Amino acid sequence: MTTNSAFKAAGARHCICLVTVCVPTNYTGRAISDCLINLDDHIATLDGFMGLARQPGWTVTPVTD
Repeated sequence: MTTNSAFKAAGARHCICLVTVCVPTNYTGRAISDCLINLDDHIATLDGFMGLARQPGWTVTPVTD
């Protein structure tokens, strides 16, 4: 079954662009580690963290020497 026919069979919309993912030939897709996330944990990029810090009024500035 091709990718396009698999999308049609699943009732999904077509993808406009193709994505190439390079993985080792022995890659199985199985996770090799995990981490439990608590309800009070935050996962964010640096920009997301800066946004969280600014919400209550913090000013984030770089350190200058």
